[in-house]
Amino acid sequence: MNLLIISAMYGRPWGGSEELWYKIALFYKNNNYNVSVIAPYWDTVPKKHQELKSRGIKISYVLKPHRFNFILWRLKKFFPYLFVAKNEYLELINKYSPDAIIVSQGHVFSAVSHKELFYALMNSNSSIYLISQYNTELTILDMKEIRLIRSLYDKCKAWFFVSKNNLKLAEHQLAYSLSRAKVLYNLPSFESNEMLQFPSFDLICFSMVSRLDILDKGHDILFRVLSKEKWLKRKWILNLYGSGKDEEYLKELAVFYNISDRIFFNGNVSDIKDTWRKNHILLMPSRAEGTPLSLIEAFSVGRPAVVTDVGGNAEWVSEGFTGFLADAPTPKLFDEALDKMWMNRDQLKILGENAYNFSKKRIKELNKEIAILN
Repeated sequence: MNLLIISAMYGRPWGGSEELWYKIALFYKNNNYNVSVIAPYWDTVPKKHQELKSRGIKISYVLKPHRFNFILWRLKKFFPYLFVAKNEYLELINKYSPDAIIVSQGHVFSAVSHKELFYALMNSNSSIYLISQYNTELTILDMKEIRLIRSLYDKCKAWFFVSKNNLKLAEHQLAYSLSRAKVLYNLPSFESNEMLQFPSFDLICFSMVSRLDILDKGHDILFRVLSKEKWLKRKWILNLYGSGKDEEYLKELAVFYNISDRIFFNGNVSDIKDTWRKNHILLMPSRAEGTPLSLIEAFSVGRPAVVTDVGGNAEWVSEGFTGFLADAPTPKLFDEALDKMWMNRDQLKILGENAYNFSKKRIKELNKEIAILN
């Protein structure tokens, strides 16, 4: 059987949202499917792409920049009748002749926002399965967009969301029942068969594992909280892991709030699991999420979390049992949640054990659900 996986994440070469389709590709390759991938082109080829290629999975790249793009654009503008529209997605789908197509969407509606991909899917005879990662209350659609998304859903075999909350939010955004939609949680990027030893308590080591993008991840919310007088009197440090467009701003914001001596920018690290040997708890003041991979991975090694109630966070964090939940991404509410954690910091190890046991059971179930074509 021929399976084609299309990555519709256009903002960066690789991210947490890509790990799910990567695992699906390997699962079906191991089950004797002929697996191919279409992904956006980047100058730097992601390491996971190289691993897939080494396993015999062919990857085709679309949207490659061309040295003559500007010249071609000028010619098309003034002489449009000389050019026939080219749809790379449609050409590759016809080339691979897949029995099934899985589209991994970084944003909930990426397959529709990219016109060429939408057209190619609507004109394909393959069985189509959608996966949606990120969603936000700020996604507002007009009726033209809504009708297009509804039409693609009606054509699909199934649509998978990485949290119940994001599925319900999508139904609200579309004013449409997605009765064939299902929840498929992300899986950790590493194997975890044991809980890591909990660090000592000389001071509390907070950790944020995410790209440095304040619009989604809310680092600025956390900085405002930690700059309060009561937090300046407490013994803590914050380790940031990841890179992104807001790194320079966040460094200056830390200086502005006089907390730069307690915040460490560690960049991208190759072994996220190893970072949890020295950190006590994950902080996620996010404004929007899917079900974040960093949360699942923290749980899988026995670390609790303080999170905002966005995306699928509340489907993993139980108040006072596996962590603490802020009702909304505001400094006031996140401060309240963080305060609860601090007052119960002697229980963090127990909360981490609860998180580990919860995730171990759920991840075992998730490994069975990855066979989404069934």
